[in-house]
Amino acid sequence: MKNKIVISILFILSVFLGVTVVHASSNTTYTYAQSTDGELIITQDAYLPDQYRVDLGLKSPQDLYFDEEDLLYISDYDPDNEGSARIVVYNTFSGLIEKEITYEEMINPSGLSITGNGDIYVADPRAEAIFHFDADGNFLESITRPEARAYTTEQFKPKKLAVDDNGNIYVVAEGESNGILQLSITGEFLGYFAINPVYYTTQERVTEFFYDVVGQEYDSIKLPSPFSNLYVDDKGILYSTTSSSNLSDLVKKHSTSGSNLFSGIYTRSTGVSDIYVDNSGIIFTSSESEGYIDVYTKYGDFIFSFGGTSDNDIIGLYSNLSSIAVNSKGDIYTVDSVQAYLLSYKATDYALGIYEGLDLFEQGKYEEAQAKWEEVLMLNQISKLGNDQLAKAYLYQGDYDMAAKHFEIAENRAFYSESFWEIRNNSIQDNLAITVILLVVFVVMYQSLKITNKKWHYLAPVGRRMKSFGNINLVSEFRFLKEVVRHPVNGFYEIKKERKGSLVVATTLLLVLFVAFLLNTAFKGFLYQLTDVEDLNIYAIILGYFSIVLIFILSNYLITSINQGESGIKKIYIQTTYSFIPLIFALFLSTIFTHILTLDESFFVSFTAIVGYIWTFMILFIGINEVQNYEFRDTIKSVLLSILLMAILAITIIFVQLMISQIFDFIIVVFREVFGIV
Repeated sequence: MKNKIVISILFILSVFLGVTVVHASSNTTYTYAQSTDGELIITQDAYLPDQYRVDLGLKSPQDLYFDEEDLLYISDYDPDNEGSARIVVYNTFSGLIEKEITYEEMINPSGLSITGNGDIYVADPRAEAIFHFDADGNFLESITRPEARAYTTEQFKPKKLAVDDNGNIYVVAEGESNGILQLSITGEFLGYFAINPVYYTTQERVTEFFYDVVGQEYDSIKLPSPFSNLYVDDKGILYSTTSSSNLSDLVKKHSTSGSNLFSGIYTRSTGVSDIYVDNSGIIFTSSESEGYIDVYTKYGDFIFSFGGTSDNDIIGLYSNLSSIAVNSKGDIYTVDSVQAYLLSYKATDYALGIYEGLDLFEQGKYEEAQAKWEEVLMLNQISKLGNDQLAKAYLYQGDYDMAAKHFEIAENRAFYSESFWEIRNNSIQDNLAITVILLVVFVVMYQSLKITNKKWHYLAPVGRRMKSFGNINLVSEFRFLKEVVRHPVNGFYEIKKERKGSLVVATTLLLVLFVAFLLNTAFKGFLYQLTDVEDLNIYAIILGYFSIVLIFILSNYLITSINQGESGIKKIYIQTTYSFIPLIFALFLSTIFTHILTLDESFFVSFTAIVGYIWTFMILFIGINEVQNYEFRDTIKSVLLSILLMAILAITIIFVQLMISQIFDFIIVVFREVFGIV
């Protein structure tokens, strides 16, 4: 009975005294960060819910914006009441509504932007206008459809907007596929500031290619994905978001020419609907449909993400996360347009530590930044951002070894390349003197041996033994490889006449090429090894290598058998494997280069491999031409038919393998049904 009386009293007090602010202390969602291998992992809570307001009278809040005094502006309207559109000015410190801005022509205020002098701009797609108010909320003017001839869209339905301090108005409009509109302060159309690229599926690209081949026009009109929101920071830089599952660059930071300064930054969501940038340049984005809040550095590096969706009334989970804003203290404010509530978050010590580390680095306090990032890594040792930022602190202090270590952990190859260049440069400087001395000693000793041996011939017994060793049949066959590379026509002629060519040597070359291929695939230097060794399927590599080589040999044999070739499969096997010599050296050399060259010198890595492949193909072509006694035209025909037959055999093998797998699965199912095995 007492409990009921207490509850009744509390209820009456809440009604008459007005309990307006609810503070929530525990989190209902996990915070995710990127691990060093790029996967999302659960980490310490970055933000905890703070104010939860359901009593502001919001009906369907659409957008949020903080002014210079940290007053929060909320655009809101009642879908069931056409005259209910308003801008609520909310004091987040007192928890009170300061005022409401209304205007009779405003119907659906979906976008907000406030300039440095306090002028308020409201985008309203249903009113087909942008409304301009002064800092006190007095109506100044409305901007309607531009009259310029360059603006060809019939209707003007501004949905979101951003206004810089120079008076440039950037607009995202409904039904506008040409990109972001740029208007002057008077509403004059200045052009399209930026546009998203058109995305084509692989099927569409293939279809378009074949249409071009037959000389017909591919009649498929595709429009670029529309932008979803805009924001201008205090430096006048424009940011934009896109809600699309097809594009990789959903968050953009635009240059003055409209180009994207980010390069495909990571987004947890498939569609980003709002963006806000705080005073230190930290970027906050939100997803309307998925309820995610993602946080990035000023350079677009992913920091962490939290939030989610739920149809139930759970703090931190949204039905429709319509907007996000951040005040000068770093508190995040969000609104749910379906549940019609305002929810704020306060940063935890974990998030504040990350922000402090970023700020210290920007100020050039690298030692302090190092200490701060070491603290962060104690909480999350496999943090991609933590290792990356710690490495940058080491780099700018000149500790290149530690920088390279942490850049490798963070898989930041661009900065690792910079650190590695410094390490290599220091190593060369430290060892240059001893290297020159050793080189001079070697040259002197070599010349001395050459001169003295010419006079006294004391190395003659060694020379006779080497010559005798070289005359051994197997050794002679290996020495013959030099002739194949230098004079392939003469070399393959010897093989055709069966005076040269060994199955042992041929098989050795096949295996050595496999070792070179395996090393080049799995054991390149960090800068060039884009796939971790543990993620490679070694069985697929082995099967793929030997299958390709042996299927080519078999295909070439079958084609030459019906194309009046003169050599059997043994000579084809020898001729093919002997052609691998340049590729073997190129792959070994290319792999070595990946361990000693930086990204700026990657040309030498790719050039070496390309030369090896081209040289090998040329020797292979000459070998087929010479061993089969073909004309040039017949050789081209034989090579093309061999490649075609390879493709047919490969498809057949894959088909048979799938059929066998299906039959095997069918037998197992039948066996289980018959014997009642679950």
